Amino acid sequence: LEIAESAVKAGVLHDVWQRSSHFIKGLRAQAWHEDVRTWRIGRVLEENFQLIREEALALVNGGQLMEKSIRDTEGLTKSGRSDEVNLIFQGQRQVENSAMMPRTTDILEREIPEAASMVRGAAKLSVLLPGTRVKAHHGPSNTRMRTHLGLQIPPGAYIRAGDPAVAENLRQWKEGEILCFDDSFRHEVWHDGIEPRVVLIVDVWHPDMDHAARLAACENGL
Repeated sequence: LEIAESAVKAGVLHDVWQRSSHFIKGLRAQAWHEDVRTWRIGRVLEENFQLIREEALALVNGGQLMEKSIRDTEGLTKSGRSDEVNLIFQGQRQVENSAMMPRTTDILEREIPEAASMVRGAAKLSVLLPGTRVKAHHGPSNTRMRTHLGLQIPPGAYIRAGDPAVAENLRQWKEGEILCFDDSFRHEVWHDGIEPRVVLIVDVWHPDMDHAARLAACENGL
C-alpha cells in the first residue's frame, strides 16, 4: 500500500486501490459506476434479460457449461470452483462457445459496439459454485469497465471493489440488473450460499474514451 501511495503522489496512479499493468492517465478513477443502468449496455442487457437468462441457464442446467468452461487460469480461486465460457474474447467472437448462446452473442455484437470492440476484455458467462472464494486482485487495464448482469443470484454471493474498509464497496448482485466496476481496482468475490451464482460478464471501454482514445490505447499491444 505504501508503494501505491507513493505512485499516487508521483502521478503514476490515480488511486491507491487502482493498480494495472496498462494505465492511461486522465481517466476518471472510481471503483463503482453507479450510472451504468443509463449506459447503452445497461439498457440493452436489462431489456434482454429474459432471453439471456434463458440461454444461460439452459447451458448451466444441461451441463454444457461445465464441459466447455475455462477453470481459474490465474490461481485466484482460494476455494471452491469458478467457471467461465467466453462468447467474445479480445474483440473476436468465439465460434464454438457463442453457438451455445447465439442470441446473446448477436445482441452484444449488434447493439453494444463498446463491448464487441473491447480488445482488452471479454464477454463471458460466469458460474460461481457455493463455497467459492476468489481472492482480491486487479485487472490489467484502467480502460476496461467490467459489467455484470445478474442471471441467477441466490443468497450468500458477494462482490467487493475498491477500498475494503468502505462499507458501500460491498455489493450483491440482483437478477435482471446490471452493475459495473472499474476492473483495475482491487476486487474480490465469494459465495456462501447453496446454489450456483450465474452472471453474464461484459467488458466495455471506459466511458471517458472516444473512438480515437480507444485506438490509441491499443497501440502498445495487448
